[in-house]
Amino acid sequence: MNPDPSSNTTKAADSPRAPARHTPWFFQGIDWRTAAGYAAVLGLLASFSQCLSDLNLQQSRDWPWWEFLRLFCLYGPCAFLGAVFAMKTGLQPFLANRPSAWLGKGRRLMIFGVIPGAAIGLSFHRMFAHFRFSPRIPHYLREMDSFYDSFVLSLRAAATEELVFRFFLLTAFYYILARMLQPLRDRGWTRLGWLAVLGSILLSAWLFGLVHGSFGFTTAFLAGMVFGGIFWRAGFETALVSHFVADFIFFNLTYVGE
Repeated sequence: MNPDPSSNTTKAADSPRAPARHTPWFFQGIDWRTAAGYAAVLGLLASFSQCLSDLNLQQSRDWPWWEFLRLFCLYGPCAFLGAVFAMKTGLQPFLANRPSAWLGKGRRLMIFGVIPGAAIGLSFHRMFAHFRFSPRIPHYLREMDSFYDSFVLSLRAAATEELVFRFFLLTAFYYILARMLQPLRDRGWTRLGWLAVLGSILLSAWLFGLVHGSFGFTTAFLAGMVFGGIFWRAGFETALVSHFVADFIFFNLTYVGE
């Protein structure tokens, strides 16, 4: 005897439905206040350092407010997205927020920041001292003649480039690669996490080398790998200090000191 189809319909209607799975929103779980704070501080630092350097190059006394606002609208979103990517991956980008004593943080800032930066600056001086007057070198480097020139230019390079290439691009690449490798890690390949770290450092360093042109690509790429490793190991502040020290030593020995 065939079962009554209406009874099956009734049972199906009475049974509870499984909850529908919705794709989580990208910004779900983000601490908006913290991300906005990072965007404000880092965006202001990068914009201020670039405007200060431009004022020095142009020998002007009028602060470029519109240019400052334009730069903040560029660097602020970069810092905000970098903070979001860091939060999505669980990465802590700042040394100051990592769980260790302040004495240990200072030691790490010296070991991973100042010392590698000095080594990079001295190495770059030995490699590029003979090309000081080459037309392939930007004119604003060839025309430096004071410690203040080298200071503001080093600050600009460190603040803007570390924000864009490490804080923003490196964390973005890490988020993308970690998501791509997640299915393999779910299947038991738990040791593949280092591929996302290495890939993000390499990709951000490659772009860092490209913006320095064909003449400086190799050295900038290698320096970008070092700064990327420092950022990952010791935080954004340490990478910024290392970048600043490297440029400041290089500029003073190669251009100001000549």
